Amino acid sequence: MVEDSQDDADVMAMQLRRGGYEPACARVETAAAMRAALGRQEWDVVISDYCLPDFSGPQALELLQELGLDIPFIVVTGLVGEDLAVAVMKAGAGDCLMKNSLVRLCPAVERELKDAQVRRGRRKAEGHQKLAIEILEILNRSDRSAKLISDLAHLLKVDGGFDAVGVRLRQGEDYPYIFGEGFPPDFLESARSLSTQGAAGGSGLDCFCGAVLRGRPDAACPSLTLRGSFSTNSMGETVASTPQARAGVVGGTRGHCAEAGFESVTLVPLSSGGEVLGLLHLAARRRGRFAPEDVVFLEDMAVSIGIALRRKRAEEEHEKLEEQMRQAQKMEAIGRLAGGIAHDFNNLLTAINGYAQFLSEALPPPDARREDALEILSAGRKAAALTRQLLAFSRRQVLQPKVLSLDALIPEMSRLVCRIVGEDIECRLALGSAGANVKADPGQIEQVIMNLVVNARDAMPDGGLLTLATAPAELDEAYARSHPGVAPGRYVTLAVSDTGLGMTAEVQARIFEPFFTTKERGKGTGLGLSTVYGIIHQSGGSVFVYSEPGKGTSFKLYLPRVDDPAGPDTRSRTLQSSCRGSETLLVVDDDETVRKVLRRILTENGYTVLAAADPQEALALCRKHGDGISLLVTDVILPGMNGRKLAEEADALCPGIKVVFMSGYAGDMVSHHGILDEGLTFLEKPLSSESVLGKLRAALDSRPIDQPHANH
Repeated sequence: MVEDSQDDADVMAMQLRRGGYEPACARVETAAAMRAALGRQEWDVVISDYCLPDFSGPQALELLQELGLDIPFIVVTGLVGEDLAVAVMKAGAGDCLMKNSLVRLCPAVERELKDAQVRRGRRKAEGHQKLAIEILEILNRSDRSAKLISDLAHLLKVDGGFDAVGVRLRQGEDYPYIFGEGFPPDFLESARSLSTQGAAGGSGLDCFCGAVLRGRPDAACPSLTLRGSFSTNSMGETVASTPQARAGVVGGTRGHCAEAGFESVTLVPLSSGGEVLGLLHLAARRRGRFAPEDVVFLEDMAVSIGIALRRKRAEEEHEKLEEQMRQAQKMEAIGRLAGGIAHDFNNLLTAINGYAQFLSEALPPPDARREDALEILSAGRKAAALTRQLLAFSRRQVLQPKVLSLDALIPEMSRLVCRIVGEDIECRLALGSAGANVKADPGQIEQVIMNLVVNARDAMPDGGLLTLATAPAELDEAYARSHPGVAPGRYVTLAVSDTGLGMTAEVQARIFEPFFTTKERGKGTGLGLSTVYGIIHQSGGSVFVYSEPGKGTSFKLYLPRVDDPAGPDTRSRTLQSSCRGSETLLVVDDDETVRKVLRRILTENGYTVLAAADPQEALALCRKHGDGISLLVTDVILPGMNGRKLAEEADALCPGIKVVFMSGYAGDMVSHHGILDEGLTFLEKPLSSESVLGKLRAALDSRPIDQPHANH
C-alpha cells in the first residue's frame, strides 16, 4: 500500500479480509521505500493513494512501470476528480476508487488479479517458447560440451532472468561445478565438491544438490518435485526446516545458497538413458521467482539438455580416443625414423670417436693438435649421448631389467635430486608402494627420474615444491579402453609433481616428441621427456602428464607390478684392472670403418684380430682356424644372415667360442622388445676403447654358456 495514513491502510486491509482475502501488507510513503519493498519480494497488487506529502499515485505507477513489473495497480483516494481518474487509468491503473466507498475494492482486486494472471500466463508461455527455441538452437549448434554449457548458462541468466546459473557434471563419484555465472567469487569453490566422508567412512553427496543427484527424496530435502527437482522460493526457511537445522547440525545440509543471499533456488537433474549426468542450478535473490510452470518448463528443457550432453560427451570421448591413437601412431613413426637415423649415425660416430682417440693418444701433451683431437672426441661423445636418447625414445635400447622396489631406489637418489634442484625448491617423498615391485632396468629408471626432476626444476625458476610419490594401482578395462596402449592389470605408479609454471594443452600434446622444447635456444635438446617416454614404454609401462598453466605439472608413470622379490643391485661399477689379452678374435661388420677401428683397438692391446665383412667370409675363417678363435664379435644386422644365426653356425665350427653382439640399436634378433637375454654380451655403438676392451675381456673370462638360438 502506497499510503501515508496508517488508519486508512488498516481500513482497506479490513475490507479485504471481509472479502475473503488474508492480505500480507506493507505500507510505504516514498519512492525509495516502494522501490525497496518491490525488490524484497513479489507482490500481488499495489493499492495507492493519489496524493501523499512526498509522493503520488501517478509517480508510484510510473515507478512500477519503470521496473518492468506487471503488478495490478489500483488507486484508492479521498479527493479526485473524474478527469484525474480517467488520466490515471489511461496511464495504466486498473481502477480508481474512493476511500469513502470501498465496497468495490474486493471486486476490483479480484478482477485485476485474474486479468494479471491471464497476462502473466500468456507472457510466460511466450517467454518459455522463445527460450526453448534458443536453448534448442544452442544444443544443435554447439560442437563441444563445454561450449554448450557456457552458452546455455549465459542464455538462462540473461534471457531467463536469473541472478545466477551453474552446472554440475559427474566426474567419477563427484559432481563438481564445471561452470557458473552470477555467483559470488568464492561460492563455486566453497561448494564445488559434493563428495564427503561420513562418520563410517563412506562417501556421500551433501546438501540439496545431493538429494537431486541421488534421485530420491529424503527428510532433509522436502521440496522435491515428482520429477526429482528441488525448488524453493524461500531458501532460508527451507534450510531452517530441515531435521539437521532443527537438531543444530550445521554440516549435514549446507545452506550455501541462503548464505550467498539466494532465496529462490531450483535444482533440476540432467539425465539421459536413466543415468544422472549432473544438474542445472538456477538462483534468484528475491523470493517467489519460481512459479510451478517455471519448474515444469525447466524440467522439460533438462530432458533435451541431458540427451545433448550425453551425445556431445560420447562424441568427444570418441574424438579423444582417435586423437590418442593418432598420437601413438605418430610417436611410433617418429620412433622408427629416430632409430634408423641413430643406427647409421652410430657407425659414423664409431669412426669419428675412435680415430679422434687414436690421435689424442698419439700426440704429446704440448702439441696443439692433441687439444684439437680431444675437442673432436668430446663433441663425438656428446653426439653419442644424443643418439642414445633417440634410441631410448624409439624403444631400441638394450635393457637389462632387474626386479626392484621404487621405494628403495628413490631414497638412494634423494641426495642427488636435492643437489640438482637447488635450495629454493623443497623436495618431498611420499612413498607408498612398499612390497610392490617392478621389473625394469635400474639405470634407465634412474635416468627417467633425473630427467623428470630436471624438467620440474626448470619449471620452478622462483622455487616451489617437488614431490616424488609412489603407490600401487589397479587399472581396469574401462581405463584401458579410454587410454590406447594401456593394458588392464596391476601397476606401481610413480608421480613426479611440481608447483611450477604448468603447460597449455597444446604444449602437452607435443612434449614427448624428440627435439620439441619450450626452453630458450641452447638451454635444452628437447630429448629429455622423449627419453622418459621411450624407456617407460619399452619397460611395458605408460606415462601421462597432467598440467594447467600456473598450477604446476604432474608426470604419472605406470610400471607393471611383479610378485618376485627385489634383488640386490648387481650393476658393475668398476673396470677390470687389465683388459689386455693375447687371444684370437673374429670381428664381423659390414662397415669397413667399424672393422678398422676395432682391429686397431684390439691389436694395440695384444689381441690377434681376424676381420670379415659378411657372414660367409666369417664362416670361412671359422673353418680355417677352428677352435683357435676364442671370441666372435659380430654386428647384429649383416647381409644375408643375422648375427644370432652366425653365432650358432660359428659355435658348430669353433666349439666353445664366446660371442659378443654389437649394434647401433637393439632389434629382436638381440633381444625380445629390447630386453637383453640372460648370458648375452652386447656392445652398444658408437664403440669406445673402454667399453670394447672391458666387455670383451669380461666375455673371454666368463664361464662357457650355451649359445642362444635364433628362435629363442
